[in-house]
Amino acid sequence: MMSSRRSPRTSIALSAVLASVLALAACGGSSGGSPYSTSPGNTGGTSTGGSSNNIAEQNLTFSPKFDTVAVGSTVTWTNKDAVTHSATADASGGFDSGDMAGGATFSHTFSQAGTYAYHCKYHGSAGSGMYGVIVVK
Repeated sequence: MMSSRRSPRTSIALSAVLASVLALAACGGSSGGSPYSTSPGNTGGTSTGGSSNNIAEQNLTFSPKFDTVAVGSTVTWTNKDAVTHSATADASGGFDSGDMAGGATFSHTFSQAGTYAYHCKYHGSAGSGMYGVIVVK
């Protein structure tokens, strides 16, 4: 018969995991007035200035969903689904791919540091459904 008591090692491990989750939630930051926070643990990848970074639109999600790039980086979205998607900035006047049929690509060069939240106008909205965040440093 198994005991319902946890070993001290299990209790310590659970406490460490809880402390890590709380620390990540507390230290997430944002810039440019964006309501979205990101942390180093949530970044999908990093590009250097002037290089290209690719984001797939597939299975009603952006992959990676969170990304960090350097100022001057070009990010390219590729629709790998058969349905139409978009990459539309949450902020008014931001980037907008327009309708992207299956196989279509869209590129945008980020010339200023900041946090850029975006979504698919067909399958998401600001911070919900098919959305993503790019942090430009």
